[in-house]
Amino acid sequence: MTVKTEIDTSHDAVETVKLFYEDDAEALMELIVDRLLLQSPDTTSLIASSKKKTFMTLAGLRDQIEQRLVNEFEGRCHVEQAATYFGVTDDNVRQSMATESSHHRRPIHALSATNFSTQEEVVVEYVTDDYLDRAAAWMHEELRVRKSCVLLSEMLSALPLSDCNSTLASSTADNQELWLKLLEDRLIDNEIEIRLLESGSRVFNSAAFWASFCTEIYNTLTPASQEVSISDFCQEHDWDPKLVIEALFNPPDTVRHLRPAGELQGGKLFVPEAYLQKQQQLVTESFQFHGYILVRELCAKTGWSSTQLIRHLVEIGGDDVVVAGSKGALLSRKRLLDNWMALVQEANEAESWCEFPVPVPLFDGFGGTAIGTRQELLDDCLLGQSPLNSKGLGIISLTKDGNALYVSASVVDNLTKVHLAPFVTAAATERATVLVESKPGRVGTTDPFNIAEWMENDSSYMPSLQSFVEMVSRHYPDLGEESSQARSADGNEEGVIHEFCRRAFTEDNQHVEKLCQCALAEQLQRCLRQKQSGEVVLIGADVSEAFDETGEHRDEILVPFDDSDCFVAACFQLQSYIKFYHYAVKHDMESVDLLECEIRSRTCVDFTRRLHQYCMSLHEDLPPFVFSFRDKDDSTHRLPLYCSKIDIASRDYGPRLILSCSPDPDSGKQRDPETVLLELLPRNAGQALREMYNLCLDGLDNDSQMKAFLEQAEEHTITICGLPFKKLDKRNEKSFLASRKHELKSRLEKSKSPTHVLELTIMLLYQSIKSQCVAGSLLTGPVLSLLLKERKITEPVGEVLQQLASKLEENEPPGALLVESVRRCGLCKDIAKHAVS
Repeated sequence: MTVKTEIDTSHDAVETVKLFYEDDAEALMELIVDRLLLQSPDTTSLIASSKKKTFMTLAGLRDQIEQRLVNEFEGRCHVEQAATYFGVTDDNVRQSMATESSHHRRPIHALSATNFSTQEEVVVEYVTDDYLDRAAAWMHEELRVRKSCVLLSEMLSALPLSDCNSTLASSTADNQELWLKLLEDRLIDNEIEIRLLESGSRVFNSAAFWASFCTEIYNTLTPASQEVSISDFCQEHDWDPKLVIEALFNPPDTVRHLRPAGELQGGKLFVPEAYLQKQQQLVTESFQFHGYILVRELCAKTGWSSTQLIRHLVEIGGDDVVVAGSKGALLSRKRLLDNWMALVQEANEAESWCEFPVPVPLFDGFGGTAIGTRQELLDDCLLGQSPLNSKGLGIISLTKDGNALYVSASVVDNLTKVHLAPFVTAAATERATVLVESKPGRVGTTDPFNIAEWMENDSSYMPSLQSFVEMVSRHYPDLGEESSQARSADGNEEGVIHEFCRRAFTEDNQHVEKLCQCALAEQLQRCLRQKQSGEVVLIGADVSEAFDETGEHRDEILVPFDDSDCFVAACFQLQSYIKFYHYAVKHDMESVDLLECEIRSRTCVDFTRRLHQYCMSLHEDLPPFVFSFRDKDDSTHRLPLYCSKIDIASRDYGPRLILSCSPDPDSGKQRDPETVLLELLPRNAGQALREMYNLCLDGLDNDSQMKAFLEQAEEHTITICGLPFKKLDKRNEKSFLASRKHELKSRLEKSKSPTHVLELTIMLLYQSIKSQCVAGSLLTGPVLSLLLKERKITEPVGEVLQQLASKLEENEPPGALLVESVRRCGLCKDIAKHAVS
């Protein structure tokens, strides 16, 4: 067994056999392996090389790999690469490298990865300490040249390889953590740092770059005088938020002195020191001026925490500062009451009013939270112990959201003694007219109404709270304007002026109740007498039967003619329709002549009709039933009263009206309405109405006709009815469109008709995109085609609108899903971002 012993201590089994047997050494080696060594436990140390057709030991293979790892492979070698080079298996390489080396070289490091088939960790690569030293030095130089941060994965994947390594895939992507562990000390020695990005990725950078990057951040932030959003700041300069936050939170020692003074709040805002001082001044001045602050509101404004806010105010206010409303407010009771009393006194001296906020949390500081208790506290604090309506005292009102309104006694007296009686009389006249007209069967009887009995059983003699609010707003528009601004966007929530009117007029006020009862009783008697003698109060006006979008009956709403929902709304609606007509002409919409005809023959005529009837109502000496109006398309349709609320969300332009005149009472011959207008009405008013009727009933279809009608209305409305034409300026248009949008959405939500859903959606989209009011028979045709050209109408939205329009045009029943998809388009907040489902 001399040969076997020699083999065990050798690195190359074939060479050893050749020492003993020069001839046929390989054949002899195979024989030894087959018959002798396979029976020995030492045979595991032998490896067959397919490349050299030789045998070697594990220790011998390790020595050869180590030699080539240092020389040819330049310190880095893949298991697959070594196996291919020596003609052995991958497992042979791993087994050999797991044995102890017979030489005293620097350590060799094994890098592992997961085997996807077995899910086990296996060694895939070997590197030497020399290679790691060179890699760290190369990274340092690379970062110096690039002068930027480099992604960890990018840098490791780019580590230098020898020529024989260059064709093999790098295993660095799966071994980032191990690479970092091996390179850790060397990175520190080479001044290489690792940082985390917002995305979770890691980057390498040099210490010099980091100092330079921080300096750039500091220099950019130094001029800032307002708080800076980290997100917006990084987006503007294309910087990673994580790096910017680290630069501000932990500046490097070499450039620490360059960091601008200020605080990093919540990792979201950088607040410069100058701005912090400005905030402190804001808080202090606000507290000293108002006598209180609302913690949540001021925290949102300053970015402070509630603890910071309370601590600061306690420092400047001392014992006078009270924390109220479960830390919802901070107040100085003395300063707060002094401020309120000063406002009340000023209002009394100016014979005016004042409005001021009294937020709910403040009342904890006075011991009350319920609205009734808060009202009593205000009465006690500001009006003393005297009754609210005592001589010299005004009325203070408080709403549930904490708005207070003090109206001086002078204003209350003026409203009660000067304006209340005419208002009540006008309201009673309208109410009495409606009641008498709604019960025609009783006319001519001995007692059409038992007025006394009816008054006892019906409380509708009192005008609504809203009508009182409108009355006050007409005579004190600034007061009404403040109230309207305090109301919610949908208009349903009552403002502080509503509470004032409730306390001044409708809440247990026997004087006002008695006044309303007497006025209605008087007007009922007058209307009945006029009805029985063949006269009417509202010439040519009948109560119409209006229907909502669901086909259900909707009561007609009567308001004073000069109300914002009647005459003013009619002016705005007329101008908005003509505005769209000019827009359609400019953009070459199809069938624009038909659009012009619809607006003139419907909207313009109805506008003139309302002026006409109101003008007639102002002259009680005129004969009744002279003029009549009817719907040309439906003679049974009863037209709305001239003083009824304008339907600003109508899907059409109104009925096509025909004006006619009663025959001559003497000859019985038919009379020309235009001639009778000039005979009955004051000359200027009759001539103005005649010209307006001619402009809107003339058969000519052209742009100048429409323009001339609008000019005539603007110039002569005041001549006809004593009211100036209301221009649709930007402020009025914003309010008008908001009301119209609310009504359109309400109808769209309730609508059951696919046609109505499509038309209302088109109306809403046109208003949202172009601030245009559209209606009429062209909605689902040319108007829709023009709408689809708008860039905010995405292709999916346009498709569902066209699909439903096609279905309706071909009289095919549309699916419920299609109808709902169109409805959602109309109800969405931003059609450009709406996703069609």
